[in-house]
Amino acid sequence: MAKILRKYPIGCTQNFVLRAGCLLLLAAVAVVVSGCYEVEQEVIRASDAVRINGLPGTFSSSDSKMTITAVSNSNDYRFRRTFSDGLVKSGYIRAIPLRDDIYIVQIKLDDESKYIIEFFQYTRKRISQILIEDSYSDFERLAKQYNITFKIGEIAQMSLYGSRSNILAFLRAHSRFRMRPSSESDYGEFFW
Repeated sequence: MAKILRKYPIGCTQNFVLRAGCLLLLAAVAVVVSGCYEVEQEVIRASDAVRINGLPGTFSSSDSKMTITAVSNSNDYRFRRTFSDGLVKSGYIRAIPLRDDIYIVQIKLDDESKYIIEFFQYTRKRISQILIEDSYSDFERLAKQYNITFKIGEIAQMSLYGSRSNILAFLRAHSRFRMRPSSESDYGEFFW
């Protein structure tokens, strides 16, 4: 980095720093747009979860195939996702309705201690990640309203901190945001 800064005159260096700052801001906005969060605690309890009619099945994206099965006597689902390079991820899913056919989904990978929270739409054997299209300032305002703090992670996931009930209320309040289903060009059918 020092060599790069020495190579360019001061105006270019300032421009480089400004561009780097803009890239960081764009990355922060992309995190909000993806609607992908990470939490350290279970947010959707078994008693909160709902069964989604017709959900069990096999779903494919350009880079993977995922099989989802219902867990007996519960509203939980198990999944096994196999990537084209042979990598396999498995875990469980719980969902609660947000609005219409959009759900808040809690994903717990078997080999991870944290939980992933995303928004998904399920329609006629298709699962699409939901992208949130409101501004970063709207997101910040909502986080403050529910006493949520956050940290942007390395892979476009935002870690949320707060009480379980505040995080759940914050997630449910996303119903007021503009949303749209993702496409293969956004993130693929499954982000996790």
